Amino acid sequence: MRIVIFKKLTLKNFMSYSNAEIDFSGIHVACLSGANGAGKSSLLDAVTWALWEEGRARTDELIKLGKDEMFCELEFFIEGELYRVYRSRSKAFKNSQGKSNLEFQIFNPKEQNWTSLSMSSVRQTQDLIIKTIKMDYGTFVNSVYLRQGKADEFTLKRPNERKQILADILGLEVYDRLCESARVKIRESEQTLSLEQNLVLNLEEKILKEDELKLSLESVNSELSLHESELKNINQLLESKEKELNEKKEKEKQIQTLEKSKINQESLIKTLEGQLKNIKDKEEKCKQLIDTKLQIQKEHNDYLKLKEKLEIIEQEKDLYSELLQDKSMLEQKLKDKIKQTEQELAVYKSKITDRSTLRDKLQNMLKNESIFESFLPRAEGEIKTFHNLQESLVKIETEGLELKHKKELLLSNLEKLGERKKEIKSKIQTLSSHSHSEPCPLCKSPVKDREKVIESYNLEIQNLDKEEQSLTKDIELKENEVKEKRNKYTETKQKIDGFGKVIAAYVPELSKIKAENIDIETFEKIEGQKAISAFKSQLEIAKSEFQKTKSQLVVVDKEISGYENEVNSLDNLLVSGSLVKEISEKLSIITGKLNNLKYDPKAYGDLKISLKEKENIVLIYNSLLRAESEVLLLKGESKELAEKIKSGCSEIEGLKSLIEDSKKQIENITVLFSEVSELKSKQLEKNHKTDEIKRQRILAEQSLLEIKNSKQLIKDKKNKLSVLLNDKKYFEILEKAFSKNGIQVAVIETIVPEIEKEANKILSRLTENQMHVALKTQREKKSTTGLVETLDVVIADNMGTRNYELYSGGEAFKIDFSLRLALSRLLANRACAKLQTLIIDEGFGSQDSSGRERLVEVIKSIQNEFELILVVTHIDELKESFPVQIQVTKNEEGSRVKLVA
Repeated sequence: MRIVIFKKLTLKNFMSYSNAEIDFSGIHVACLSGANGAGKSSLLDAVTWALWEEGRARTDELIKLGKDEMFCELEFFIEGELYRVYRSRSKAFKNSQGKSNLEFQIFNPKEQNWTSLSMSSVRQTQDLIIKTIKMDYGTFVNSVYLRQGKADEFTLKRPNERKQILADILGLEVYDRLCESARVKIRESEQTLSLEQNLVLNLEEKILKEDELKLSLESVNSELSLHESELKNINQLLESKEKELNEKKEKEKQIQTLEKSKINQESLIKTLEGQLKNIKDKEEKCKQLIDTKLQIQKEHNDYLKLKEKLEIIEQEKDLYSELLQDKSMLEQKLKDKIKQTEQELAVYKSKITDRSTLRDKLQNMLKNESIFESFLPRAEGEIKTFHNLQESLVKIETEGLELKHKKELLLSNLEKLGERKKEIKSKIQTLSSHSHSEPCPLCKSPVKDREKVIESYNLEIQNLDKEEQSLTKDIELKENEVKEKRNKYTETKQKIDGFGKVIAAYVPELSKIKAENIDIETFEKIEGQKAISAFKSQLEIAKSEFQKTKSQLVVVDKEISGYENEVNSLDNLLVSGSLVKEISEKLSIITGKLNNLKYDPKAYGDLKISLKEKENIVLIYNSLLRAESEVLLLKGESKELAEKIKSGCSEIEGLKSLIEDSKKQIENITVLFSEVSELKSKQLEKNHKTDEIKRQRILAEQSLLEIKNSKQLIKDKKNKLSVLLNDKKYFEILEKAFSKNGIQVAVIETIVPEIEKEANKILSRLTENQMHVALKTQREKKSTTGLVETLDVVIADNMGTRNYELYSGGEAFKIDFSLRLALSRLLANRACAKLQTLIIDEGFGSQDSSGRERLVEVIKSIQNEFELILVVTHIDELKESFPVQIQVTKNEEGSRVKLVA
């Protein structure tokens, strides 16, 4: 367990607290004081809820009444490191689940900021917090925190539970982990032993086959020698036959090559003969063309003269076409300009007509402006009346809520008075029914004058009755005031809700002003606020429309004036425009040029047809020129081709002779193929058989090698089994040593005398050596002989040994306090440092004045052994005994906390 030292606690909406913050820095011993129910224990509940989400009630019940969410933030030190836990909760409702949030952080002193340690879920983060502080809620409340009414929690636990708490405090869970690790090692050793034993059995079975495998290997070697000899003879014969066959195959390839050469030569001769024929034909055509040379030249000259004449006429034609095109473009341009100007005139005249109509309409709309100006103040007056009603309603509602809150406060005070009366009556009854007992049954102190105490209680009841009557009258007055406010609220609310009918009376007049139909029924049916909003909207629209109309009228007048200027300008352009005059002059010039040209389209067409008919002479003339240059070349090519054909024919005859000689040399190749194939089959069969025998030999040799290795492996495995058995024995010894009945028992038995000694030292001071406590770790079994492990608490006083339950409340608290304080001091001693916290929540009420003094003395005597001691009490006389007070008060808003040095 690691010791937690609190630094600062911050909370919001936790139980009775709205906002609170306590800084524990520099506080050594402090008294947390306040009246019963003020909220002292709630601060300590905030600590346990922040760290473990544990408190006196379910989480949602810890949220302050009237609030939907809360949070607690706790800063604390562990071994010099500063940590912070932030936990919040949103309340669950009918249609939604509550939401929890948990943040865990550590302070980085170098960068002076907080680093998050939070995990992906709240559960994982909670586990990390417990792992970090190494303490759960149960250990905390049984060692560090003496809760209100729970001081006897350790004492009333069953013996085995007390022992477990002590083990947790001493950090003995490390031995549980070591014990579990030893168990795991035992299981692993048992599994390994089982595997190794099975492996040894399998190896021993394999060794039994060694003699059989040796005989099988000798037989395989003999058979292999025989087959290898036969295979050698077959391979030699096959090699000879394959050599002869390869020679004949090579000769066969030569025959194929010669035949291909012969075919290629024959094909070449045919191609050459075809080429020779084509050349002869071309040569004949060239001679025929050359014979008509004079006629062709005459017709070609006539064609050239016609072509020259056509080129001259085409130049005149291009000029003629260009002038016609210019004339057409100018005529079209003149038409377009006139048409465009007329269209623009029509557009501007149409715009003048439209704007004039709009101006008349706008002027008519402005006639109602003076009527609207007299109507507007009356309408705005009604709107102001409505807003005044709304302000009155809010004021009435606020005053009503204040009255209701005051009434509820009075009722709460009345209820508290009733509870106080009930409590006093119960005390009177207790005192009356225990008149025979010497000590006071309420505070356990000696009673000096019982009747006087009862009389003082009766007097207090009379005073409470008077307060109760006064409060009842105040409540009745507040109820009458609330009723009056409620009636006034209803009356004002009805006026507001029915204000639509008031507004509806103004709608007809507004409809007439705006010259549009506004639905009156809509205003009569809707509530007042909506009617006012709609009416204000209509008024704003009307204001905007009149202003907009004025602005629009000015714009329209300007537009009409501009359009009229444009119309006058366009009229002048049509009558005497410079562009129209310029286009007309250009047209006159082009017409004169066209009349001066001597171009005749018909003559041009006839000449073009005649020239087209004579175009063929150009091709004939070009053919004549080529024929004159090619005729000599064709004669030379014809002679060369004839010589090539003759040479090819002689080469074909030589190839035929070679082919005949080669065929005679390969006549017996088929027989040779058959012999080689048969030898290869025998060779393949022998190879397969030899390979199979070799495989058998390898398997036998491998098996014998495995047997040899297995013998060595068995020796190794048996040595390993011996080591494993020894390891298992050691782990079994360790498991027993680390178990609950091993080292842990020894540690607890060593520590228990320390706790017993420390507890008796404190108890002696509290009881003036009248009481003694003993802790027994063993007792005899009831049914059988022997001892059983336990942790019994045995208490004795000057009257002898008695059960814990038979001691009075004050005596029991002294016993519990002594044991719990002994546990806390044990933690400090074992940690070898003053890094502990001790919290004592109440417990002083069961003590008489001398008992309380002794408790305070004990606390002061041990204060140097703890970093922080908090004592929670409501007894005023104890407050001054401590150097620092943390005062808790409570009012209507909730609990408040204040630090007083």
